Amino acid sequence: MTDVRDPRLSTIRQALDRLNGEVRPLDDHGQPRRNRLRPGAGAGTLWLVPAAVIVGIVVVLPTATLIWDSASTGDYWRQYATAFTDAQLLRDVRTTAIWAMAVPLLVTVAGYGFALLTRDIHLRFLLPMAFAPMALPMVVIGVAFRTLYAPSPSLGPATAIEQAVAGLFGVPPERVTPLLGERLVTPALISAFFWAWMWLAAVMFRAALDQIPPDLEGVVRSEGGGYWHVLRDVQLPFLRRTFAILVILLAVMASRTFDLVLIMAPGSVQHVAEVLGLYVLRQPNVAAPGEANVVGVVWFAVVGVGVLLGARGVRYDWPAPAVPKEKPGKTRNTPGRLARRVALFAVIAVWAFPAVLLVLVSFSDPISVATGGWLGQWSRAAYDSLVKSGVLETLVPTLLLAILVALCVVVMASVAAYSLAWLQPYGSALATGVLLVTAVVPIQVTAGTLHDALVPLEQQGTMLTAAIVHIGRGLPLAILVLRNAFGAVPPDQMAFERLNSRSEFVVMLRRVVPAARPALIAVAALEFILVWNDLVVGFLFGGSDFTPIAVALFGQSRQFTTSVGVLTAGSVVASIVPVAVAILARKAIVAGLISGVVKR
Repeated sequence: MTDVRDPRLSTIRQALDRLNGEVRPLDDHGQPRRNRLRPGAGAGTLWLVPAAVIVGIVVVLPTATLIWDSASTGDYWRQYATAFTDAQLLRDVRTTAIWAMAVPLLVTVAGYGFALLTRDIHLRFLLPMAFAPMALPMVVIGVAFRTLYAPSPSLGPATAIEQAVAGLFGVPPERVTPLLGERLVTPALISAFFWAWMWLAAVMFRAALDQIPPDLEGVVRSEGGGYWHVLRDVQLPFLRRTFAILVILLAVMASRTFDLVLIMAPGSVQHVAEVLGLYVLRQPNVAAPGEANVVGVVWFAVVGVGVLLGARGVRYDWPAPAVPKEKPGKTRNTPGRLARRVALFAVIAVWAFPAVLLVLVSFSDPISVATGGWLGQWSRAAYDSLVKSGVLETLVPTLLLAILVALCVVVMASVAAYSLAWLQPYGSALATGVLLVTAVVPIQVTAGTLHDALVPLEQQGTMLTAAIVHIGRGLPLAILVLRNAFGAVPPDQMAFERLNSRSEFVVMLRRVVPAARPALIAVAALEFILVWNDLVVGFLFGGSDFTPIAVALFGQSRQFTTSVGVLTAGSVVASIVPVAVAILARKAIVAGLISGVVKR
């Protein structure tokens, strides 16, 4: 028999040779089937229909309508020229560009650097605490950092530290720039986003670095290469897709900073930190609908260009079989390694402080906090006020919505991802590009058209409408992640499975789904967290029949100082479920996000 390990053999020949060695023969009686080992593109296209329909209704159709209306309403060029004479709009475009392009790149590079510095340090017992910030609702992060950056030194620990450091250089407190003032409010917002997502980037890169064949770095060093040669010739080429998937994920998260700006930026300086999402919502859409559409198109273009530039490495090729990793030996605690371990403990302690501050304030007397500072008298008055406020009544509906959306997204994305990975549907390259762009389409700019499209359902302001919008917005990123994970199954295993299965659906369930279980758990967990933490969809599509927890907390934030007790207590309660999900699924989230994206 011909050696199945001969690399010149095709996938089909390998599968047939393996089959000849089996005890049971192939039952191939009856009418022969076409495309037994490679189904036709038409069948693969049908698998895309369910996801394409809901993404088309929720994202593609409203976006196309928006672009068409911006070009067909009135004088096309005059609308753009008029819109960009608004100084506030120009400022919002610059701020949105920073969030769409610079912030994801900053977090990604910082996570990569942190992963390199801590590559040989075990973080097993520290990862749960470090992994939790990405699961916190943006509303909660805004409450925590607004408390941290409060302008009074007695209320804001960061302000107290800033004034103390300035005092060492002879700068009086009244001349210290406020952290939430006009000059620093945008960096303060970025620091909150950075705090939430840097650890996920670092953990992903650490896991991806472990998958690189260890001998390659040794080969480069044996040829006289130094650290930068290893970085350029080994690490960066292998981690290209990890960079890409992180940039896409962070761009999606950064495009949803609507709630962070609303909660964290004080009203007097909110115009400085405003992004196009707030600009669109605050402009009357009836006086100049053409100009409002122009703003939406500009926002969509800025965010879309940012994600496409960052995702150039996401294009998929079949990876080689994984190289088995050797178990690392016991490392010596050299002085440099001990110093980095101590520094790591200090960084994590500082990183945990905003969350600890939030908990401390929630258990302090609200009156003493407002008058004397964040270390007030111990009290449970804030939680008593939370029960009376009715915020807790939104927990069960939010939980049901998050579970429903996560299940629907996993099922629909799995079918579409399998098609893109293995069935070669018509226009697969175009479909991938559409998924990349639709993953970051801002919901604010398409909300009006989407409302009109959902009118026939007669379910305005209900959980059903919110679920449809969440599913349509969650599918693009989920399909991209699962496509990479599904495609990581070796082709010879797929060919062998197709010979023994009657349908592609059976092949997917028997071979692909078990192999991609971490990615499926990752998608379900991330979608659950996104839905639970969401403010903007609930704000735009919720109503009296359905109010998610984030919207209920936002309603309490309009009087931040007087409602600090309810806000902090509600933030703690609202964080328990998503943080628990993130910690329990942390290994699957990391393994699922990097599966199939480490170039081999």
